[in-house]
Amino acid sequence: MPKDDALEDRLTELEIRLTHQNELLEQLNVVVYEQSKKIELLEKKLNMFEKQVSDPAAPVNEKPPHY
Repeated sequence: MPKDDALEDRLTELEIRLTHQNELLEQLNVVVYEQSKKIELLEKKLNMFEKQVSDPAAPVNEKPPHY
């Protein structure tokens, strides 16, 4: 029954590919999550810098009084 063997081989290959794709998808999800967190942090920093630049009265690199 060579047809059955070929079909079984194809099914096994598809299952292996699906497993690898699922693993890759999980890895990509982790990367996307980490990048999202980095982007959020960078946006917060950018907003902080924009506020400093737009408010000339805000002290920039001013040392505290105890120095």
